[in-house]
Amino acid sequence: MDVVSASQARAGFIDSPYEHFGVWESVVKDYPWLIGDEYEYWPRGRVVLNVEEFMWYVYLDSVLDKPKYHAMILEEFNILDKSYVFKKDSHYAEAKYAHKFASYKDRQKRAKSLEADWDF
Repeated sequence: MDVVSASQARAGFIDSPYEHFGVWESVVKDYPWLIGDEYEYWPRGRVVLNVEEFMWYVYLDSVLDKPKYHAMILEEFNILDKSYVFKKDSHYAEAKYAHKFASYKDRQKRAKSLEADWDF
């Protein structure tokens, strides 16, 4: 199902019908080194379209608020014009998973051995 055709308009915004909780199982299948983690432990965000302003709002965790991640997000969502703004949102606060990064070096070694392509 195409995300755009499946998206839902709510209060002047178009948002994906998918939730992080609902897709986490498929993410873990692609990256088995995440087994045992909950989705809240990892940086995430949401991209919504304000239909009245035709402005993309990209809500994200501060860990992802870097030019290289901005570029990746814009490319993934095919946002080609300048009609977007990156915003922080307390819902995506890093405090929920900060303790997980303490063992990131070990996870990174496991990821390389599993040929995963995460790059935080």
